[in-house]
Amino acid sequence: MTISVSKPNSSYLVRFPRSLDRPAVMELGKKYVAYEQMFPPEQQVLYTPKISGWLDELVFQTDCKTEAEREQLIASNTLKQLDKKARELSRPMWKTVTLHCYDNLSMSTQWGFEMKAGTGNVIMPQTRDEHLVLFDAYIKKEESRPEEERFPKPPLAEIASMANALRANDATRHMAQIKRENSVEAGNAIAEDLSDYLQAAFVFILARDFKMKLSTQLQNWGYDIVLKRSKSSNGNGATPADETEPEIAVNGSTPPVGEIEADVEVGEQGSE
Repeated sequence: MTISVSKPNSSYLVRFPRSLDRPAVMELGKKYVAYEQMFPPEQQVLYTPKISGWLDELVFQTDCKTEAEREQLIASNTLKQLDKKARELSRPMWKTVTLHCYDNLSMSTQWGFEMKAGTGNVIMPQTRDEHLVLFDAYIKKEESRPEEERFPKPPLAEIASMANALRANDATRHMAQIKRENSVEAGNAIAEDLSDYLQAAFVFILARDFKMKLSTQLQNWGYDIVLKRSKSSNGNGATPADETEPEIAVNGSTPPVGEIEADVEVGEQGSE
């Protein structure tokens, strides 16, 4: 929800952060809740419990996102190291198998190697998936042979350990990515609710405490109250206050990219 209201004679305007600017919304929420907690519950704004709850949830989702990013980074870096070791491990495997199958290189495919069409050369795996296919086939073939006929190097245990490490870290990275995406989705939804209610609380406080007149004291709740930009309309760089167009708008759509500028107008009320 975007709130935009203008008051012709006001020197100030309020800027709300975009709802998807999670750090800015969270920072405003923290300042708001910190100031509201200085008052007894009966004097707090009626929206404060919801704002406080959403703030806690947003902090939690932000922490989950940060943790997931750390896990993803660690797993990715580990995978890079494992990929290098997998390439190093596959070289002695290639030498052993091609030497064993020297008279008929096509036999090397039984250990998981591929042959290049046309040349008949036994080729090395390039990708992580290709290495895993090789490791699995190599282990299966070797375990099917009598123990005394198995190749002594590299040890099967080392190959199995490498395959397990590659799969485990790839799964960790994938789960961390999903965790991060889930946290982003949940956090964005919470940030939008929090942003809406921080704006609603602003209007409530403005009416209750300031008779709908903008004041720098609203900064106590964390709201960004600034002087209006002057517009040159009479040649001297100043715009008379009574030439400012009044506007009142509440838009339920997602706020546009950039700052939300809102200042307040109060219509004339009938005297009682």
